[in-house]
Amino acid sequence: MAPQNIKAWVSHLCTRNKGSPHISKLLQHGHQPSITGDLLRASLQALHVELGISGFPLEQKFARVGFLATECWVKHAWKFMSSSGFTIQSSASDPNLRLRRDNNTFLMESFLSLNLSSDALLPLNRCRLFLKVTTLSDITTGDGNKITNSAWQGVQDPTQPTHCEWPAQSSPPASDWDIWRTALQSTVCLNSRILRSPVGAWNDTNLKDHWIWYFSPSSERLYQYQPQVVPGIWSFYPRAPGRTSRNALMSFIHEISTHPNDVPHDLHPATAKGHDTNSGYTTALTGQEQEPASLRPTLQQEVDLLDPSAT
Repeated sequence: MAPQNIKAWVSHLCTRNKGSPHISKLLQHGHQPSITGDLLRASLQALHVELGISGFPLEQKFARVGFLATECWVKHAWKFMSSSGFTIQSSASDPNLRLRRDNNTFLMESFLSLNLSSDALLPLNRCRLFLKVTTLSDITTGDGNKITNSAWQGVQDPTQPTHCEWPAQSSPPASDWDIWRTALQSTVCLNSRILRSPVGAWNDTNLKDHWIWYFSPSSERLYQYQPQVVPGIWSFYPRAPGRTSRNALMSFIHEISTHPNDVPHDLHPATAKGHDTNSGYTTALTGQEQEPASLRPTLQQEVDLLDPSAT
């Protein structure tokens, strides 16, 4: 009979199994500020990104999602634990892999709910890793109503924020993207890319640190903020001349730099895309968050808190 104490149980396994030293190392070094501890945590973070689901990776059922992971030391430890009937519980799941909008979901969890075979789930995960996305809101327009065209077509969006280190993933074949679109239609959207249930407001207090596009209804301008590229400087795009038809996207032209003092108070997180027109290259608004600005601090107020000299 196995000892009741988990460390004693691991020690008991070490005398009988070759895989148990992996578990012993995880328990001993997983929380330590050491080279081994850093390597283990980095490996666990990479595993979490590769699985694309919520919660601590080693608490997941290996038989359910283990095939999604690349062969590595931590995967073998996880497999051994599952076959031995125990798990390592931890609250140290990657804080970067979380739901940043209301009514949101992890894409792989939605796909897993379809009870698909590994032959279908592996292509879906390849598509997700190529796009560098984890949740539904990562592939949704700013208004939360629609899958972005780039995510639907399998094209990487350079303006899409990334919150973690991603493994190398080559562009999947056309057959994978067919499975991707079919799975999205079976879980979250219609054939027109319209979501069955729109995602809601952002709940990310650090949104300003990584989101790029914002729209001001009062000035009808599209704003861009890239603090990693040009700290403290905003760019805005005036609306293109002419009236927009009912179904056309609002277009903007001529990027102009501006100081944070000149940024309006009614900025809404948005999504945008560039395209060529007869009059030249323009940027089109594809969606903006609809939450009233009065319900939370404005982005300008948050900028002022970060940069008191701007006030």
